[in-house]
Amino acid sequence: FHSFRSQNDRSGAVAAVAMPVQFKFRGEKAFRSLLNVTTPCTLQRVRTAIYEQARISDTTTDLHLDDNATGTTLDPKVLLIQDGLVQVLVRRTPKAEGQLSGSLALDTVGGLDDDDDLAMDRVVQQHDVSGLG
Repeated sequence: FHSFRSQNDRSGAVAAVAMPVQFKFRGEKAFRSLLNVTTPCTLQRVRTAIYEQARISDTTTDLHLDDNATGTTLDPKVLLIQDGLVQVLVRRTPKAEGQLSGSLALDTVGGLDDDDDLAMDRVVQQHDVSGLG
């Protein structure tokens, strides 16, 4: 049986506990802790750690970070809370090199999300393009 108590510093005040930042890619079920990244930290530190830990090239892939709690773009201020649990939902998009031949170009916001992709697929399936022409 283990007894868990708050860690006290010499003044008797309870010391704040740094929390790991967690992330998962869209479509994954479980969050993973970023290695050696705890709050408080910077947005750039989180982004760099994801590139390193997931072995993704930052020259070919953009990462868009959303706050899992709010569903909106991750606010850098959230990362400054000492003992706050931060769960980051990561969307990967390829970096566009000029024009993409024969396909839709990605916009600067990050391209099409999964819901947009599915909606476009349904619209295309509803239209029989073989009868045209």
